[in-house]
Amino acid sequence: EPKKALQWFCSAAEQGHPHAKHFLETTSPVFEPTAEDLYKKGQYFFDEKEYVEAFLWLKRSANMEYAPAQNSLGLLYYYGKGCDRNPLLALEFYQRAGDHEQALFNLGMLYFLGDGIDRDAQMAFSCFQRSAKENETRAQVFLGILYENGRGIEQDLSQAVNCYRKAAWQGDAFARFHLTR
Repeated sequence: EPKKALQWFCSAAEQGHPHAKHFLETTSPVFEPTAEDLYKKGQYFFDEKEYVEAFLWLKRSANMEYAPAQNSLGLLYYYGKGCDRNPLLALEFYQRAGDHEQALFNLGMLYFLGDGIDRDAQMAFSCFQRSAKENETRAQVFLGILYENGRGIEQDLSQAVNCYRKAAWQGDAFARFHLTR
């Protein structure tokens, strides 16, 4: 019952509970949370390092097909924060996030590392390429690494340099390191 829950939150906020105060400050008076509302609550608990609570809010948002929540839930599954570690569920939620640039990067890393799934340099390349098109600097760096080493794609040092430059222009120190060697 939303009204009863709201009464509990008000009572807890009056007693100084910081989470209840945050909840009331960020919840609409109608108290029918959107996927974005649920995501923001999950991120709040994630930032507070209260991963079990973050997991619950993010899962509700992710199940409403909210891509940022699907990405965050994938991270929780991957690292086993607030839930059992499960790279296959991380993979599922990254994939459900579609073209979300961070989820594409995280999916690429799963394929790049082969941690809990089969290593697949071509899939990693594809994910990094799609993520890099959205200016995800980490994806640009890893795309450069794949081009430089010919993993998942034919070796192309000029393309590697281009990827490192794009990331370096966005302030990535690792990309700058690759350009100076």
